[in-house]
Amino acid sequence: MTVNLNLFGKAENPDRDTRVFIYCDEIKVVKNYLNEKWFYIGMLIIPEENKEDALTVLMKARDESNYYSELHFSGLTNFSYANAYNEKTMLAKKWVNLVLEDGSEKKFYFNILGINTGNLDLTSFGKKKEQFQNAYNRFFRTLLNSSVKYFFPGQSVIVVNLFHDNEQAMQLHKYFNWHAIYKLSKQIEDVHFESSSINFIDSNHNNERQYSEESHFIQLIDLLLGAFKQSFDKNCKRDGCNEIAQMFSPLLKKIIDNPMNKNSWYGYYRKYSFGFFPSQRLNMKDIDDDFTKVKSKIFQRRPLPYINQGQGELF
Repeated sequence: MTVNLNLFGKAENPDRDTRVFIYCDEIKVVKNYLNEKWFYIGMLIIPEENKEDALTVLMKARDESNYYSELHFSGLTNFSYANAYNEKTMLAKKWVNLVLEDGSEKKFYFNILGINTGNLDLTSFGKKKEQFQNAYNRFFRTLLNSSVKYFFPGQSVIVVNLFHDNEQAMQLHKYFNWHAIYKLSKQIEDVHFESSSINFIDSNHNNERQYSEESHFIQLIDLLLGAFKQSFDKNCKRDGCNEIAQMFSPLLKKIIDNPMNKNSWYGYYRKYSFGFFPSQRLNMKDIDDDFTKVKSKIFQRRPLPYINQGQGELF
């Protein structure tokens, strides 16, 4: 495919180009109710043409909830319907509803990858103090690859900017800031990056000076990632966290039961995706840069305790 360049040397093909912003966050290794150890990587993808509308509805929800501070899933202490200190969970509920009801609007896309560290030989990822960072770097690239390929097939994807929540260890990592972008630029013909490195920003919009609007999207992927983790791991006892996980679980069940359903009310086909890796114990020889080999070992089916324990679906 021939890629046209504009005056600034950036890729242009108006008939097929899809320009997107990507927002990333992670949850470090946690132990769940089954005594398994997982870490998670999440990506929120916003098409440039829908970005203004996406920010508008997020800010409207802030106004309706009367909550203007940073939103963290882990801070959802009370139920949204509690008599006091319910603003955070009320905002979280409204934001999750925006995603659940986005359907054909296509303002929000997300992709999440869970890594079962019990099935990995972490010593293969280097010295103990750098094992998580090296593993994260490898699987981050896998998730980025699968996101652009699955969500936008047959299109030329231009990543306008890629943002990540401030994470000192990853900022100091010798490869992470640029490696995924460099590798995918070389490997995938129809994916182009307008920036050669990841932008680390403060998730608190009140503290972030240069990209304060982008911080809201970092908070959204934090929320979705937290709701996802809680939906499968159920390792947090806070009322607000449980309420949001129960609300989020039916979407995950639908994707597990029928991932190719193009007619779902949720509109999740090629819009919301997730996977877990690996299903069996692997060593470094089983994990290389071949995306196809990694993809073959990704699975989706895990128990959903908020549904399987008789609480039922909400939709």
